[in-house]
Amino acid sequence: MVTRTGGLQTIQGVVTSFRTTSFQNSLRGQEVFFGKGQCATCHLPPYYTDNSMHNLHTEGFFKQELVNGMVMAGDGPIKTFPLRGIKDSPPYLHDGRLVTLVHL
Repeated sequence: MVTRTGGLQTIQGVVTSFRTTSFQNSLRGQEVFFGKGQCATCHLPPYYTDNSMHNLHTEGFFKQELVNGMVMAGDGPIKTFPLRGIKDSPPYLHDGRLVTLVHL
């Protein structure tokens, strides 16, 4: 039998676990952003963009396709998109190939 107090403690435990996991995920994301991913090089605060064009050399990620008689390929410079509110605006990356930030 679960008492009101026991049920409340269980809910508090779940909330605490969620907050801890969410916080740990945020820290991991921050490490990638400022470390290995080098995102902060172009995505500078406060708007998380440098408003510049950069060639990301993405040719290796795209399969060239013929669309309306033109060869489509992922090459050349693109504008650094701002990252403010990014979690609320899928799809992701400059070409929209990722549905969630988890895939990043």
